Amino acid sequence: MAEWFDTNASAIIAASAALLAAIIAALAAFGGAIINNNSSKALRDGQFKIEKWKANRELYLNKAEELFTLFDKWHDNAHQVMLLQTFRALGTKTKEQVLEEWDKFDNRIIQPRIKSLIYLYFPDLADRFEEITKIITEVNLKYAVFISDDNEKANFIILSQKKATELFPLASQFRTELAKLTQKHI
Repeated sequence: MAEWFDTNASAIIAASAALLAAIIAALAAFGGAIINNNSSKALRDGQFKIEKWKANRELYLNKAEELFTLFDKWHDNAHQVMLLQTFRALGTKTKEQVLEEWDKFDNRIIQPRIKSLIYLYFPDLADRFEEITKIITEVNLKYAVFISDDNEKANFIILSQKKATELFPLASQFRTELAKLTQKHI
């Protein structure tokens, strides 16, 4: 047997070397494929995150623009209603004139949309908006008392003007905060 090994040793060594080279090449190819797959997956994941960020950015910018526009309209309407109430209390407008103009400034459709946009996309503004609506609600309730009791006329006029002056800075702060939150997505 040793004689056979001596005569065939170089062939056995060459075959073993070829087999070992094939195994090493296969392992290198397999390792390369794994590394390539991992880097491709990381690249796809990174690209997906970038696309998702772009879509979210565009969505937030659109929602911020919509909210800003709706809030401006809502605030203007609320201010006009407060003016109508004050004019009625001062006697410069009749009850009929106020009722006729009041419907032009109805916020019942706008306010739920504003709230949904705030709670879904800008929850940091929820407390500020609630503070603003609380002021308007307080004025409306006082107006209801004024309508039913003429002795409340002076109290209503004073409250209405006081709340109007509180309302403007709050509305301005709301707009500023919305702009800051929106700038995060630009």
